[in-house]
Amino acid sequence: MKTVSSLLFLVVLAALGPLSPALCAEGAGEAEKLEITSLIKKLSADDFETRESADKKLVALGEKALAALKEATKGGDPETQKRAAVIIDRIENSDEEGLLNTSEYYPLKVGTTWEYKTATQTLTAKVEAHEKVGDRLCAKVVTYLNGNPATAENISVRKDGIYRLAYNGQVVKPAVKVLPLPAKAGDEWKIDSIVLGQNLTGNYKTSEEKGVKVEGGTFDTMAIASDDTEAGGVKISQKMYFAKNVGMVKQTMNLNGQAIAIELSKFTPAGSEAKTSEKTEAKAQTEGVGPGGK
Repeated sequence: MKTVSSLLFLVVLAALGPLSPALCAEGAGEAEKLEITSLIKKLSADDFETRESADKKLVALGEKALAALKEATKGGDPETQKRAAVIIDRIENSDEEGLLNTSEYYPLKVGTTWEYKTATQTLTAKVEAHEKVGDRLCAKVVTYLNGNPATAENISVRKDGIYRLAYNGQVVKPAVKVLPLPAKAGDEWKIDSIVLGQNLTGNYKTSEEKGVKVEGGTFDTMAIASDDTEAGGVKISQKMYFAKNVGMVKQTMNLNGQAIAIELSKFTPAGSEAKTSEKTEAKAQTEGVGPGGK
């Protein structure tokens, strides 16, 4: 069970000077542009209440303040840079439920289900719920082995990527980036996190891989590869294939010389089971048979 759990984790692994109005977001009126400039200056105020008040007002201004906030992260007072970056994240990712429900390469609506096969096992992963991990809304993805829960992970979708925030109830520090967004070939990133008390490190890169054939179909994918992943001292090379509107369709890896392949056998989008049930009931009623049988 421990081997399966580890395997699945790897799968389903400056004080600012005056700002020119031109730096403020389009759509902000002149009065709002002046207000945004003033509020950003207050992010480095000595008084805590002044800083917090400016923070809340900038969040409330939303997209109108984004351009000026992004400019504020480029230099100047470190406190201002730090607070501006946090505010940008809160504005851009305010619709967390929407981001989860519209995620393309990792569909995360509640009820979404994947069935996978290895050479010796059949696994089922399902989005069981949307729940908070800290202040972030995540999709809880539970993987079952022989009908019993084997692992649970919490996946968050941000504007810049898909992240794994927790695994089996333990927060991943820092969160592991699964896939940068918007997804495109040639992206590179590094992982250096603590998962279940163990180090997880590695360098990753994306590429386009078309015509990937598995039991569940043939897919054009965004592939993620790493030749130097290390988990708890175990060296791993791996490649994962993600298809639009489906999620991961294949993973190949080598763990200490042992080759492993996981392939999608069936994908069930959220809501499909309910629609099938409705059709079955409608057919039964048409034939004169009620939901209870005779």
